[in-house]
Formats: sequence, structure tokens, C-alpha cells
Amino acid sequence: MIDSSTGAETKMSIVMPVNPAQIAIERTEESLVSSQGLFLHLVFSHSLVLFVMWMFGDTLSRAGSLFAVSLASLAGVISLYIFYLRKTLGTRALSVVLSAFALRLVVGIVHYVLFMQSNYFESSVDFSYFWDFEWMHQSMIIVSDSWANWGLLSPLPASYFLENKNPYLIAYNALIYFFNGANSLNIAPWNSLHSIYTAIIVGALALRLGASKNQAILALAIAAFQPFGFISSIMWRDSVGQFWLILGVYLLISTRDKKYLWVMILPAACFFAWSYRQPYMAIILVLAAYILSTAYEVRITGWLIITFAIVVSIITSFFPILFELNFSRFTGTRELSLSPFLFPIRLVRGFAGPFPWYQVFMGVNGVEYMLADFLQAVYNLTLVIFVIPIARKMWQETSQLDPSLLSGALLFIVGTQATGVHMPYVSAGIVLLLPLACQVDYRSWSQTFLQCFYGFIIANILYWMLGLTGSGVLQGITGY
Repeated sequence: MIDSSTGAETKMSIVMPVNPAQIAIERTEESLVSSQGLFLHLVFSHSLVLFVMWMFGDTLSRAGSLFAVSLASLAGVISLYIFYLRKTLGTRALSVVLSAFALRLVVGIVHYVLFMQSNYFESSVDFSYFWDFEWMHQSMIIVSDSWANWGLLSPLPASYFLENKNPYLIAYNALIYFFNGANSLNIAPWNSLHSIYTAIIVGALALRLGASKNQAILALAIAAFQPFGFISSIMWRDSVGQFWLILGVYLLISTRDKKYLWVMILPAACFFAWSYRQPYMAIILVLAAYILSTAYEVRITGWLIITFAIVVSIITSFFPILFELNFSRFTGTRELSLSPFLFPIRLVRGFAGPFPWYQVFMGVNGVEYMLADFLQAVYNLTLVIFVIPIARKMWQETSQLDPSLLSGALLFIVGTQATGVHMPYVSAGIVLLLPLACQVDYRSWSQTFLQCFYGFIIANILYWMLGLTGSGVLQGITGY
């Protein structure tokens, strides 16, 4: 962290004692392990990934194609270790990233074969599941075919951009189809690779905040094994979207002392966030404004930040009203959304996730992927429990908030304002709490996670015993 009085970088160590209300923050003048240069290493790593994929080509069998993308992704992870992680976090980081990548990949493949298509490697049947997932698969094929006919990165039809909510993310994902064929299971190593990219950025942000190597490795590990996207074969945009979002935040924070670079970096960061979900661009602009205010010693009170966060969240709730009125699917009548007035309810829903958990036995849609969402809700709650007292202590001592913490909190609040329960929206920025939370005694992590897990189990039992099953009390009360 930067000492505002001296301008020197200081190292911060936070220990969570028996009483979590008491936080001890110790600082020394030890030199901070540099997190600079990560972006260039990421560029090199991903260039290597694409090169290996190109070398294999798109004429392989489904098994061969999966091997090619997996090997390319593994090469990208190893190159990041050799050229960045080894010198910043040491050899232990290798076991973390390799085990996380391998486990995500294996879980994704096994899950796909068990629940999606048992004869995937023998059959040429196209991907078929939910409409959203099928739409992404077909859109990736459209992009891949267009580039095959007109050249890589050639302009895509205007209709493609009009008909897709995340056209740039989908086009980027289509690279795996362009290089190695339209084989749906290739998404598993691709998603796993980007989850590891995200985890490495989180570790770098922890170093910038003053974490020790061991603490930064803890942040890296907790991010790498997050439930978010752990079933890597899911045909979604969110694993890559989370990486783009966290990369945009990292680029701004890592260049906070070189703001002349923001001429290029700020538009790029806004584009990354906007491509994933349009309201997220507002958070990038808030982050940039906050960094500028601290750099020029503009006093911002804690209440002003909290108020501003709530205002941003409410404004983003109005997006359906500002851009289009909601149309009823059944009556064809126009309805005015009341979502801005449901902020407290949606905040609770954001923490609860797809509740109750036992709905997996009730024949609901999407049961194949619900386990990860259940655990992600526990993960999110655990992080917030750790961070709140630490952030309060930091504010009392420095009158500042860590920029990554501010970004993560705002992204969580904005994510809760989406209609329905969308765990990816709520969870995408939650890893930005880790650079601060990792500086808690590591022994507290498993204990707190288990306590939150047991809390969810008890809540499920009470929900069932009170006869609320099927009442939709968390969803129906909002009208959705």
C-alpha cells in the first residue's frame, strides 16, 4: 500500500484473532514484491496458447481437438509460471495453478460426459441444452465460419452484433472453434485457462496491497479454486467475462502512478467491463475517479462512498426502464419495472443465491450446474464476513479504501440488481475482495467457510419446516 504521508510503499500484514472484531494491522518498510509486468506476460502466455492451437489445426477428431486446446491452455499456464509467478511467488505457486487447472478441466469433462452427452467422443451430434447455451454455441460457429471464409478477425455481419448480448465475448470465445473445430467440449480447457488468469491477477493485486508471498499465494489459491465456473464445460461467457473484468481493474490499479498510460488503458478497461455487462463500465469509471481523488488528496468520507455505491446500484436498476420497457411474454402489455425500490430484497437474494438448495430434487431447470452456484453463495458470504471488519479498520487508520476492494463491493451490489437470481453477475467481482481478505490468518478460512455452509444447511431446513417450499418468497415478492 502507498503511505499517503511519505509516498513510500509499505507492507501490511493482517491477522484475524479469536475475536474477529479486533483486527491487528502491522506495517514494515520491507520492499514490496513487484507485480509490474504481469500484463505483458499475460499477452505472451495467450499468444503461446493461440499459436499451439493454430499448430494443431481444425481437422482433428473431437478427442484430438480437446487434447490440442488442453495442451495449448496448459502451455499458457506454465509459461506464466516460468516468466512471472516463479520470481514473484516462488515454486509453490506452480502446484496451485497446475492442480486448479487440472481439477477444473477434469470436472468439466466428466460433468459433460455424465450429464450432457455420454457419447460425445463417438458422435457428431451438435451441442444441445438450454437455449442460451445453444445460442452461444451457434453464434461461435457463425463467427468461426465467417473468419474461415473471409479471414481471421474480418468484420462480422451487423446482424450478429444486433442479435447478441455479448458479441465481443462470444467472438473471442469463437477462437477455439476457428483454430480447432466447432467441438463444444473445447470450452472446458478454455474456461479453465481464463479462471487461472483471473487467479494470477488476484495474486498480483494482493502483492500490490502489501501481502506477503504466503498471503498472495493464499489469495491465488482461493481464487483459483473458487466455485465460479468450476464446472468448466458450461457453455457460458462468464469465465472469460470475469477475466476481462478483473483485467480492466488490474490495469487501472497497476498504472495508478503512471496515469499518462490511462489514455489507452481507461478506454480498454471500460471496453472489457462493458463487453461483459454494460453497467460494469460505470464501476470502472468510479474506480478511475476514486484513484484520481486519492492521488490528489481529495477527501472522500466513508458515508459519501457508501451513498455513492447505493446510488450507482439504484441507477443501474433503472437500465431496463431507460433503454426499454419490460414487455409481458403472456399479455403483450408494457410493464414498468419497480426494481429500483427492491434493493434490500435483491441484496438478500444476492447472498442467498439459488435458494433453497434442495430444489435440485424438484425437477427444476439447470440442476446440472446448481452445485457450483450453491457453493459460490457460501464463498461470497465468507469473503464478505472477512472483509467488512478489515476494511473498517483500514478506513479508521488510513481514511482510504483499497481500490480493488471498492471495485469488488460495487460490482457485487450492482450484480444483485439484475432481474432474477444470477449468481455469475453477483459473483464476478467478488474475488477483488481477496487481496485484502487473504491477509487474515489462513486457519480461519476453512472454519468460517464451514460455518457459513452449515448456516445455509440450517436455513434450508427451516425454510422447508416453515412450509415456504414453492412460495417463491425471495423471488415472487419482486414480481419475477
